[in-house]
Amino acid sequence: MRRIVLLTILAASSAWADCPPRTVIEREIIEDACTAPLVSASRIHHSVQTLAQLDEQVSLVFMPLEDYAGAYDNLTVTNTGPEVADRATITYDLTGRSYRTWAYFESLGSTRAALIIPGSGPNQSRSIFEHDPQNYHYDIAGITEAEGWDTYVYIKPNEDCLAIHNGAGKLHNNCLMPRLLNAGGCYSARYLVDAMAWVKHLKTLYPKVVTIGLSQGGTAALLTALQSEPDGAFVASGWSVLSNGCSGIDQIILPGMGDLLEPSAVRDGIQGHPTQYTFSWGRSEHGTYEYDARCGLTSAYVGDLPNVTCVSHAGGHDFPEKGVIHFLRQFTGAGALALEQNTPNPFTQSTTIRFSPVAQDGAVLSIFDSLGRLVREFPCEGEEVKWRGLDAAGRTVASGVYTYRLGDAARKMIFVR
Repeated sequence: MRRIVLLTILAASSAWADCPPRTVIEREIIEDACTAPLVSASRIHHSVQTLAQLDEQVSLVFMPLEDYAGAYDNLTVTNTGPEVADRATITYDLTGRSYRTWAYFESLGSTRAALIIPGSGPNQSRSIFEHDPQNYHYDIAGITEAEGWDTYVYIKPNEDCLAIHNGAGKLHNNCLMPRLLNAGGCYSARYLVDAMAWVKHLKTLYPKVVTIGLSQGGTAALLTALQSEPDGAFVASGWSVLSNGCSGIDQIILPGMGDLLEPSAVRDGIQGHPTQYTFSWGRSEHGTYEYDARCGLTSAYVGDLPNVTCVSHAGGHDFPEKGVIHFLRQFTGAGALALEQNTPNPFTQSTTIRFSPVAQDGAVLSIFDSLGRLVREFPCEGEEVKWRGLDAAGRTVASGVYTYRLGDAARKMIFVR
């Protein structure tokens, strides 16, 4: 900001004649600001080369802080699409302003939708969507898809394909967030309201909608659910009665958030809510959430509510897979099948697909190619099926990605000839 003011002063003074060309100075300022990692995937925004272009793109993120309260009731989704490859987009209006938001999505043709809100860290959405085994969200998208849910991974402003960038780097949040706050806006308010807009939109498409998040994403899933009332909210290591509001700039910064997440306020907000909440913490975490997992303080405070489940697991700062599956199945019935990831994957000769509990009589496991064409069907007798990469006529199929489905559950596998 000081450099922008300096440019204004220089432009009005004779000293400007002794400086490099203004375009050179502006590019250097932008280079100093765009130091965060930039993904190689196709980007929505053009690269910025001037301060005017930077201001224009920052203005697209801006949302007045006062618009956060009651945002879900006040916003109206005005437009959807067009869908681009694996991305979906919606436009919504709120207090006279128009906003556009994006999500990666995987459609299984389900009647249920899961909105995953990423935690902190740069460019998390794409890693979640692509089932990156190194990502700290575990394979949460793989779990929702395997349980038969259409999966939407929300893309935060200035992240992944929505990066504000100069072609070499992404605008650092240390530059973006203070700038929005100083102008009366709030980055966190914007991305939370985006998530609410997705819930409102998904409710028009699906009978069942849930929000899911870990860490910062868990806090966001809770705050989103308190206004939007989805059918369910899974809050993994995202809230505790021990939370004290201390966080870095990469966490949710929302003036008044301490009051929103104060234990009695959360309990009052949840009580009588139609939303089914699950809170989880890992005993191998550190600090607040470890103590909660071991001592059960939050469970003792809200666990008596009929729409609350509390899960203490042996893991660390991550999703408890069994806890997530149990959460999802309460909306589909306890007898839903668990379809496991095939092993080995990728495979060249044969692979084993397991499912539990034992499939019902007459259940069929179907395999489809990347175009959705049926390749092979197997009657489910026992708890596993072996596939050797052959179609119904006994011919070896082409290398590629295949989807196998059992009931509402589906997973992907890779065959290499």
